[in-house]
Amino acid sequence: MDRRPGPRRREDRDHGHVRRRPRDAQRAPRRLPCSSAASHRRPAVKGFSLVELLLTVTLTGLVAGALFGLLRGQERLARTQADGVAAAEALRLAAFVLAGELRLLQPDEDIALIASESAAVRVLRGLALVCGANGAGILVRYRGVRTPEPAKDSVLLLRADSAARPLPLVSASPAPAACAAEPGEHVELWTLGAGAFPPAGSAALLFENGTYALTGGALRYRRGEGGRQPLTVEWLDDGASGFQALDPAGDPTADPARAAAVVVRATAEVPGSERRYSARLFLALLNGAAHRGRP
Repeated sequence: MDRRPGPRRREDRDHGHVRRRPRDAQRAPRRLPCSSAASHRRPAVKGFSLVELLLTVTLTGLVAGALFGLLRGQERLARTQADGVAAAEALRLAAFVLAGELRLLQPDEDIALIASESAAVRVLRGLALVCGANGAGILVRYRGVRTPEPAKDSVLLLRADSAARPLPLVSASPAPAACAAEPGEHVELWTLGAGAFPPAGSAALLFENGTYALTGGALRYRRGEGGRQPLTVEWLDDGASGFQALDPAGDPTADPARAAAVVVRATAEVPGSERRYSARLFLALLNGAAHRGRP
């Protein structure tokens, strides 16, 4: 016998009979009792609170400040290194130029004046051998550090039968087919002052007269009567830079003819800082009385 309870019956109070609920009918949802605390609860809000926002902004500012300080430090370090390189390059260039120009000078002929801030010299630029002549001038086989420039060069003729004779160089032009040249030589046509026509085989030295000066914050060079042009950056200290001629005994001398060596002092100071770089160059004059041309 089936004891399972049958479907519940609902009494229709209006009509007085019992109705059977369909099987597929859904039950009404059960209402839960709501308490006073639940009825006044605020819904959850997504996002950051004011404290969290302030903390985030503070940490971001600290990190950004640290990165900016690191960047400024790297920039100052790079600038310091660049300034040091520029100062060292100024000293190196001054030493290179003066050593190449002064060491081979003959003091009694090539140094006109040497003072604490400047040295007036006659610098060798090339050597020429006379190989012929024509109506316009002489033909020479020339080799040197640069091509002749009549505007700033002069010629010193060397002859076995007479003393050396300085002459101005009036003009110079290439003449490649006029004489047979050795490797490294250039054949040129020179016109000398006073209409000089030395015989073939004579030697001629090409010179340039100029003045080197350690003044105005730089190593400067003046050709002839022109202005002094800077060869280095203007970072040199004039009071701590200069020339000093020494005689064969090593004592200072003001007579260029007695000079056996030249001491060059140069100090570079970086603008806006206390960093200084100094150099001292001892240049023995190889053609002076102490060496007689011996290296």
